[in-house]
Amino acid sequence: MRKGFDLQLFADTTLPADLVQKAWSKQLWKEAERDNFFAKFTGDSQESIIQIKNDLKKEAGDQITVPLVMRLTGAGVTGDDTLEGNEEALQFYDFKVKVDQIRHAVRLKGKMEEQKTALNLRQAAKDGLKLWMTEKQEKMIVNALTATPSDDKTIYAGSRTAENEITASDLLTTDLISVAARKAKTAEPKVRPVNIKGKKYYVMLVDNYQARDLKKDEKWRDAQKYCAERGEDNPIFSGMLGVYDGVVLHEYDGLKRTATGASGAKVGHALLLGCQAGVKGVAQETDWNEETFDYKNKVGFATGAILGVAKSVFNESDFAVVQVMTSSADD
Repeated sequence: MRKGFDLQLFADTTLPADLVQKAWSKQLWKEAERDNFFAKFTGDSQESIIQIKNDLKKEAGDQITVPLVMRLTGAGVTGDDTLEGNEEALQFYDFKVKVDQIRHAVRLKGKMEEQKTALNLRQAAKDGLKLWMTEKQEKMIVNALTATPSDDKTIYAGSRTAENEITASDLLTTDLISVAARKAKTAEPKVRPVNIKGKKYYVMLVDNYQARDLKKDEKWRDAQKYCAERGEDNPIFSGMLGVYDGVVLHEYDGLKRTATGASGAKVGHALLLGCQAGVKGVAQETDWNEETFDYKNKVGFATGAILGVAKSVFNESDFAVVQVMTSSADD
C-alpha cells in the first residue's frame, strides 16, 4: 500500500536556489505520470483503457468533446450483389470531459533552516508535490469510473440486487468475475477488450480485501498455477494479481470502499474495464513556480495542472465499465 507523503513536513523549510523552473515542471509531470497506477492502462488511442486527449492544449476552452464510434452491424453483401446504395452509415456518439485547474504549494521557512540541515529541502518538497499530483490524478480517475454506475453495468455479489443488501458473506469469487466478463461481452454496444498479441483481455481492479477473499477461492488458486499469461511483456500484466477467464486482475488500494452495505457493512467497488473506459483531458501539464517572501529570506513553490477525467457514457449507460460490488470487510 502506498504511504502518503506529509506535505506539512515542508510547510516551513528552506530552499537551495540553483534550479530552472521549466526543467522542474517537465520532470515533475513526467515522474507523476510514470508513477501513476493507471499509467499502464493509459494511452492516446481508442484502444487504451484510459484515453488521453490533449485537444485543449491547442485552443481555449474548459471541456473536450470525445467521439465514441459504434461498431458496424449491417450484413454487407455477398457475391455480385450491388454494394453501392447498401452502404452503412457510421454512428458517432460523444460525451464531454470538463477540465479545471488543480494546484498545491509549500513554503520553506528560511535560510537559517537550510543552514541547520544537509537535506536538500527543495528536492524533498518537489518529491512531496509530485506524490500529491500523482495521487490527486489517481483519485480523480477512480472517482470518475465509480461515479453513478448505470444499472445495466452493475453487478452485486451473491443474490443481492442492491448495494445496501450486501453483507460480509457476499465475497468476490471467480464465478462473479465470469459474470462480469459475460456482461461486458454481451452488452450493446459490446465492451471492447484490450487486444494483446491476438488475445483479448478485460482488466479488473479489486481492493485489498476483495483480493484477500478471492485468494480463498479454490478455482482461483488452481487457475493461477497454470497461468501462462505471466510471461507476457505487455504493461497490463505488470504487477497483476492473476488472470481468470480472460480477465487480468490487479489489486489496487485506491479503490472506493464504503460503509453502504446491510447494517453498514463495508462494500468494495471493483471495476471491470475495457477500451476507452475513461478519458483524461489535459489542457496544461504541470507548471512549477517559485516565489520569495520576507526580503528573499523565505521561498515557496507551487505546482499545478489543468486537466479533467470522465467516464465514457453512451445513451446514459457506462460505455466500458462494469462495477462489481462485493463485501470488503476489514480483517
